Amino acid sequence: MPSLKAIRKRIQSVKNTRKITRAMKLVAAAKLRRAQDAIIAARPYSAALARVVSELSGVAGKEAHPLFEERPAKRAAIVVITSDRGLAGAFNSNVIKAVERYAQNELADTSEVTLRIVGKKANQHFARRRANIASYDAAPTSATAAQVAHDTANRVIEDFKVGKVDRVFVVFNEFKNAGTNVVRVSQLLPVIPEKPEKSESAPPALRFDDAAWQARIRKVSNRFRNYPGVLTSHVGVMTQTDTRYLVNTEGARIRHGRGYARFSVSARSSSGTRPELARRPY
Repeated sequence: MPSLKAIRKRIQSVKNTRKITRAMKLVAAAKLRRAQDAIIAARPYSAALARVVSELSGVAGKEAHPLFEERPAKRAAIVVITSDRGLAGAFNSNVIKAVERYAQNELADTSEVTLRIVGKKANQHFARRRANIASYDAAPTSATAAQVAHDTANRVIEDFKVGKVDRVFVVFNEFKNAGTNVVRVSQLLPVIPEKPEKSESAPPALRFDDAAWQARIRKVSNRFRNYPGVLTSHVGVMTQTDTRYLVNTEGARIRHGRGYARFSVSARSSSGTRPELARRPY
């Protein structure tokens, strides 16, 4: 049986370990929060950039740029993004399974599927199975993320332009919250064209009651009879509809219609020593 001194020493050692692990937990939570804020802040820019390129492809046409060219899908490339470390639940395995399912099902008719792998876990898995791996990069960090993205993008663009591949896809985990990630499979090349949004509103139909407006005009016109100094007077109503066509830099077309009525009253009088004066008592 251990002595009382050994038991007290063990208790103190456990307490010290608890303090250390608690400090590590706080540091990890702070890092996770910073990474989460960075992802959420960048997401609107990423979505807007993808939408602009897609709409540009729809407006310019397939012949405007080599990356818009659509060819028969004979060869395909998949960019696989995982992490370098494990102990993350199904974070890596879900991506790997999605790649295998997509290659077996949607890309079953292609003659060749190559992998551009980012992350050690995916590289280990597919290397053991002797998959066709074209390149491998370690999982990006905050310091290397931009360079890894730049290099990977240049590789797949070059492969597509020279005809080595006809389709390029990316498989990754989309962040939802600290406990949830959704696996996404998106086509990178060729750029999928998206038709610009159209917003059209026809000019509104004006409800113009002739009899009612004639009665109003007579009522206002008769008031000038009480003013002998009024030489001439005019009371009238005018209706008009117009349509405006607007086109923004993204190619979206907007047709906006409007209709309105204008009621005008004018009179001309004269003073004894001055020339005639025009008055518009609107």
